Amino acid sequence: MDKSGELWIKAAESARYKSLEIQHDLDFDDFSSEHLIKKAWESFNNEKYEDAEVYIDVLTDMYEETAHRQQADLSDVPSLPLPGEEEDDFDHPAWALNDVATAYLILGEIAHDKGNDEEALEHYQTIIDNFGFAQYLDKSEELWIRVSDSARYRSLEIQHDLDFGDFSSETLVRHAWNSFNDKDYEDAEIYIEVLIDMYAEYAHRQQADLSDVPSLPLPGEEEEGFENPAWALNDVATAYFILGEIAHNKGNTDRAIQHYQFIIDNFEFAQYLDESGDFWIKVAGSAQDRIHEIQQDIDFGSYSSRDLIVRAWNSLGNGNYADAQIYANRLIELFEATAQEQQASLNFFPQEPRVGNYWALNDVGTAHFILGEIAMNRGNLSTAQ
Repeated sequence: MDKSGELWIKAAESARYKSLEIQHDLDFDDFSSEHLIKKAWESFNNEKYEDAEVYIDVLTDMYEETAHRQQADLSDVPSLPLPGEEEDDFDHPAWALNDVATAYLILGEIAHDKGNDEEALEHYQTIIDNFGFAQYLDKSEELWIRVSDSARYRSLEIQHDLDFGDFSSETLVRHAWNSFNDKDYEDAEIYIEVLIDMYAEYAHRQQADLSDVPSLPLPGEEEEGFENPAWALNDVATAYFILGEIAHNKGNTDRAIQHYQFIIDNFEFAQYLDESGDFWIKVAGSAQDRIHEIQQDIDFGSYSSRDLIVRAWNSLGNGNYADAQIYANRLIELFEATAQEQQASLNFFPQEPRVGNYWALNDVGTAHFILGEIAMNRGNLSTAQ
């Protein structure tokens, strides 16, 4: 009888397993599926593919029948506690299902690493066809992931000649941007589909946990032990922004606006780095900019403070107060923090040769002046003051 008390094991099979253990210098321990899948992962990660395959051979021999039975008994993906959160009387409904499906995923990974993509696709399809309710824990052990989703992602990667790398949100959003910039919109959409599938739940959770836009260090300036409280939020919101850009470039402005509005409604505190890597920009702010561009024919240019202040002045001079207000407010949103830093660094009024060192201070101050002019011209003297 196996450890679960659900399966009888032939003595001859046990003898074969013991022989394999001795011949390959492996560690089957208590022969539990939990132990075998752990050792299979360890062997795979260490590129000991033959050892991994032996662990998997024993695991599937012992537990595949139980896995099929558990799959048949379920009507949906079970809700499972995270490690350490199990109640004393918790009865795991899918222990064999999860481990056997994960074993086939590892077989697919081994075949893929060896360049045998046809075999890899067969293993992934086995999971999709037979183990739809199986799950495994992500590396952080904070979220259960459907094994069939990972199998589907790997199949997409092979069929479309893509590179999902380590499946991190950072990798996926970077590849999505690269594909978008190369106008490979289909590839970009696949990267985004995988990213959203894997990390949207994280993103919504991080948004709910925040009360304001978090202050994030620039790349290379992180202190030791820094944990980004919005890594998934930032990447998922950016993914939706790329979807908006793709739709916009294809001329589907209604669809583009839907993506931009989704960001505004759901990911208020998400940010991304500007192209220079010098400061963080709110994704929702850029999404709102795009809506202004589409609906009001607004052009933010390069988003530099110089571009924005020139556009604000020109709009004010033409009596187009709505556009002037949009440009001035966007400039303030982007550069006010820098302007305040520049103001704090002064203990004298800067002379003309040094004025370039205070570009943000000058332009943000001018933007506030323009907003005052708009308010005064509209008769709103209290706001102008």
